[in-house]
Amino acid sequence: MIEKTVTAYRVTEAEVKKQLNIEVEHVEDDGYIKTLIEAATNYISGYICADVAKTNCVLEVEDTEVKIINNAPFLQLTKVTNSDNEDVTNDCKVHATYSAFTITFPEVGNYKIEWVSGYNNLPPALKQAIIIKAADLFDPERSSVVIGTIVSQTHLIPGLINQFVRSYWV
Repeated sequence: MIEKTVTAYRVTEAEVKKQLNIEVEHVEDDGYIKTLIEAATNYISGYICADVAKTNCVLEVEDTEVKIINNAPFLQLTKVTNSDNEDVTNDCKVHATYSAFTITFPEVGNYKIEWVSGYNNLPPALKQAIIIKAADLFDPERSSVVIGTIVSQTHLIPGLINQFVRSYWV
């Protein structure tokens, strides 16, 4: 299983405050808004099956020479070590696609792979979807859920992000 650590979220408290019409100087809710940004980012990442925030990833593989890793968007291979804990990063080849990347090792063996995934420049539609989702979580009275005789979603967020969904078949 891939171990993931988010290192940079791509939406700020100020951007969510603007969506909520809250003055930037009002800092009382900043900690809470930050947790909502994290939750909204995780929601969008899960929906599109891709890391939205800049994320450090680690995976250990056994008895292989080639590994396809369903993780995107791939940004950078940071380190590969073999079972003797020797750095073999420069001996590996990486080919990234929209939904995954393939890494070829110098020989069959056990390896620990470290890489960075996520968006350097978040597409505007994904950014706006995160802002809207965080604002919805903050203030359900003004959210994208319409309450009437039936509860239905406005489908605004899926409309913004469906173009970024990645599909994986096993």
